[in-house]
Amino acid sequence: MPEVTPYIHKIFQNFSWWKDYHCSPVTPEELATKQNFCLLVSKLPLENFARWKFSNSPTGRGYLEADVYPEQSGTKPIRIATAQLERPSPPAPMHCMERYVQAEHAVAALGSAENVVFGGDMSWDDHTDLPFPSPARLGGRLGPRTATDDLA
Repeated sequence: MPEVTPYIHKIFQNFSWWKDYHCSPVTPEELATKQNFCLLVSKLPLENFARWKFSNSPTGRGYLEADVYPEQSGTKPIRIATAQLERPSPPAPMHCMERYVQAEHAVAALGSAENVVFGGDMSWDDHTDLPFPSPARLGGRLGPRTATDDLA
């Protein structure tokens, strides 16, 4: 979940369902500010948790990932991840390059996993941003974006 604030986190903790979930660690710095942050929540335990703050983010945007292991034997782990990419701030800088580099990082980080669930706040605009980085551009299977890739 992107854009969780300390206040929203506190509300979640008061729900009866909260005790049935595993939550990514929240740093004391995140709780001490009124800034928003990302959070992973899963009914399955979170393993191999990792967090990165994007080094090119003027507002502290970041990426979280963890692996969950389904209870069925023989099932491969699922990498779950969320990110909050730099948002445009019209009329101030649109942060297109920052957002692109951050998206590249997320795509590359997910490239080593076989099963992935990724969700977050991309703040992406296909008309002003560069084409979203695909695994092909980073050495993966997908080809370059074509005009038929646009759904709108």
